[in-house]
Amino acid sequence: MQPTVTIDPLSLWQSLLSTSAAIAKEEHALNEILKERLSCHSGYHEALGNLIAQDLSECSSALKNTLELVNEAVSGSSNMISSSIRDLVATQERDPACKNLVEAFLFYRGFKALQAYRVAHYFWSIGRHTLARYLQSLSIQAHSMDIHPAARIAEGIFIDHGTGVVIGETATVEKNVSILHNVTLGGTGKSGGVRHPTIREGVMLGAGCKILGNITVGKNSKVAAGSIVLQDVPENTTAVGIPARIIARDQGEVPAYEMKQEV
Repeated sequence: MQPTVTIDPLSLWQSLLSTSAAIAKEEHALNEILKERLSCHSGYHEALGNLIAQDLSECSSALKNTLELVNEAVSGSSNMISSSIRDLVATQERDPACKNLVEAFLFYRGFKALQAYRVAHYFWSIGRHTLARYLQSLSIQAHSMDIHPAARIAEGIFIDHGTGVVIGETATVEKNVSILHNVTLGGTGKSGGVRHPTIREGVMLGAGCKILGNITVGKNSKVAAGSIVLQDVPENTTAVGIPARIIARDQGEVPAYEMKQEV
């Protein structure tokens, strides 16, 4: 399976509204939330800002201007909307349990935690580090995931289930990566410099795997569930076990798209 071509914000927004209207006709109990989070807004950018702000605001009443701050990041970041759309589409494409984009947008904590990270990352990138860490702390409470705002995460990322995911300060995640629950991209010490992993394009990280230190998981590779990786993983291979050993794999497959859990 290959990723969908880029969807522009207007087309995506129209798709969300039409799907939302269809759901509202079938399930009246959801009318209010569908209106509050989708149909009452003027476009995807506004709905996204509201979604992120509401989730974060539920965790603290101390920050009264959450929506204003989120909107500042959404409008100030050059790629926030395009990255968000690619994340959203990836969520629906790679999870067979996700029936439509509305479900992914409203209910998938992996998607929502990524968007909260992108807001915090914006403030980190302009030097407002304490604010970024505060937003990170709210996102941890809201989504049970801990993504440092300094981490570098590209677009088209799918985080399935999400609970327990930890991504450290100097980690890099390239585009079109899939991550399952309880994955750790962690460090191995207190030294400076790059202390966390680099995950290349097309990688799938299985549930509960731990990748520790300044190491690289090569393009289109897979880390099996429960594995602990302490050394580089070459391209087009599978890492499995504790500590992980390397197994050759079919080079025609992109694990992030296929989402096959078996070795």
